[in-house]
Amino acid sequence: MDIKDFKEKISKNIDFFIKEVKSLRTGKANISLVEDIKVEVYSSNMLLSQLATITTPDFNLILIQPWDKSSIDPIYNSLISSSLGFNPIKSVDDIRLPIPPLSEERRKEYVKLLNSKLEESKISLRNIRKDFLNSIKKLEEDKEISETEMKKIEEDVDKVMKEGNEELNKIYELKKEELLTI
Repeated sequence: MDIKDFKEKISKNIDFFIKEVKSLRTGKANISLVEDIKVEVYSSNMLLSQLATITTPDFNLILIQPWDKSSIDPIYNSLISSSLGFNPIKSVDDIRLPIPPLSEERRKEYVKLLNSKLEESKISLRNIRKDFLNSIKKLEEDKEISETEMKKIEEDVDKVMKEGNEELNKIYELKKEELLTI
């Protein structure tokens, strides 16, 4: 067991939180809202980002331009059936996705969802910490490392945990501000 492994797991958890937070709608067009939507095309499920160029030409519009025009209908159908609740506009060459502004009530719902995602990530961090410390304690019990080494590792783990939690809180605050800004 190495502290680098622990740091990597913490980093992956933070990256996952960032990805989850990006998918929360803020009333502004953002390609992360749609890029991971699965589209059934070519007898398989593919991500929208693998089928089209996705841009935001305006703050309230997402433009989807499929590379293969025959995939417009499957993309359109996937957007309609997604849980996003958007009303895409289909043309011959592209799909336009107008992003309506969020109501105050909806913004508050998204903040609650953001809170739960933050709590899930913090719980995950604590579980990673617990598993790592248990494996270190096992090494100390088996006399593979000394008690002094174990204490040093515990200090390093606590430092990494503190940094990880601070990073999560910083991401949370930025997204919360973005959600509540009209």
